[in-house]
Amino acid sequence: MLAIPLNPNLTRPLYLQIADHITALARAGQLQAEQRLPSSRQLAEHLNLHRSTIVTAFDELRARGIIQTLHGSGSYICSGLFDQTLQAPQPQALITPTLANDQLIAELWRLNHAEGMISLALGVPAPDMFPSQRFAQLQQRIARRNPQTAWNYTHPQGFYPLRQAIANDLARHGIQTSAEQLIITNGANEAINLVTQALAVAGDSGLIEEPSFHTTLLNLQQAGIRLNGFAVSHNGPDWASLNAALHTGSSHPRFILVVPDYHNPTGMRWASDQRYQLLNWANQQAIPIIEDATYSDLGLTGPSQPALRAFDPNVIYIGSYSKSLMPGLRIGFIVANGLLQQQLVSLKTITSGSNESFSQQMLAEYLHAGEYHEQLAWVTDIYKQRRDALLEAIQRYLPAEVQATIADGGFYSWLSLPADQPVMRLFQRALQRGIVIFPGQAFYLNQANPTHNAIRLCFARYSEEVLTHAVRLLGSCFEQSTHSA
Repeated sequence: MLAIPLNPNLTRPLYLQIADHITALARAGQLQAEQRLPSSRQLAEHLNLHRSTIVTAFDELRARGIIQTLHGSGSYICSGLFDQTLQAPQPQALITPTLANDQLIAELWRLNHAEGMISLALGVPAPDMFPSQRFAQLQQRIARRNPQTAWNYTHPQGFYPLRQAIANDLARHGIQTSAEQLIITNGANEAINLVTQALAVAGDSGLIEEPSFHTTLLNLQQAGIRLNGFAVSHNGPDWASLNAALHTGSSHPRFILVVPDYHNPTGMRWASDQRYQLLNWANQQAIPIIEDATYSDLGLTGPSQPALRAFDPNVIYIGSYSKSLMPGLRIGFIVANGLLQQQLVSLKTITSGSNESFSQQMLAEYLHAGEYHEQLAWVTDIYKQRRDALLEAIQRYLPAEVQATIADGGFYSWLSLPADQPVMRLFQRALQRGIVIFPGQAFYLNQANPTHNAIRLCFARYSEEVLTHAVRLLGSCFEQSTHSA
């Protein structure tokens, strides 16, 4: 039944107020084509009006071409009313060099859903590789077996069989843990927010890699944490930069957040000796380590390295299934010890409470059945082919001065641009050709620094042919930029 706001004090008659409201709903797409309206009698009773008022409103709607009435069947919304421009975002919006990071990211999300655009910007896995059919089967099985449990709340710490399954799976990364040490979260973002909230308050400082995941930077900055960035090399921290960051500011850092496996945005992986060195350094400085392992299951080259937590059980470990399986699961997790683990459960309880129960039950069965390993072997083989196709196209179609990282895992290649190719000008030219790239400035604390002239490209979402086509178009943007310089 429709709730229609009516004001009898207006000079506009009630039947026109009803017709105007239904017209607006139909044109906005909230009432869909061929959707049946309540009968005039039902709507009159619902709005406490005389039926003649509703009949007159329906006559007006028919005259406007909003509804059609089929004898003996009822009144229906006509097709072709919904303004299609509301469905598909348009790519014409101008993105300026001074756009703030949060505005830039919001615009990239908009462009990610724009019709006709090839978006290499956002870290989105390939939908055609989701195990969606298998999860649909699991959903039906769980719903039939125990519908009351399936649709009910679960404990804020998470569904116990899922925590047990994750703990068992973490043995692949050398981690010894138990279900009691795990906390299920709404993705890795919530996990990072909970951990940093437990370790620091507004005004405290923390250490973080640069470049680093844009959403993490924004979330921690908005929480009032003073982030000190340090550079990373191709196989670990830049130690001079890290020691300089340690002594920046007046307060001792409350944490150091690192991504040793398949770093976002560069795709690089730390060497073994760098892992040992960081553990020793953090222990000497009495700084807790937060290990973001969002992409740790998506290795593309060589054997995986043991996690930092494998060597030191005091490391706070964060993982996720959004990238390796499906983003819609929204399942991440934290592995932590003792009083910190208890504090995190309390924070989770008062901030977001229980997670979505059905997804947790499905993932628990999927992991227990051993199907996750088969899925990983399949997708990483395809992602490796796509990475190689992207790199080959970069070498073939982009200027030789462009330096691209060879990702050891994950979704991304990081491209450093020559100084005479300003990243935002390249962005605009690419956008005009239907290609969306991610300007590198969003991955730094100081986005205005002109040395941050880089872009991040995601190779996970599209086939090799589409990636090659997109890079070829991007190459033409470099040529035009050079000719106009």
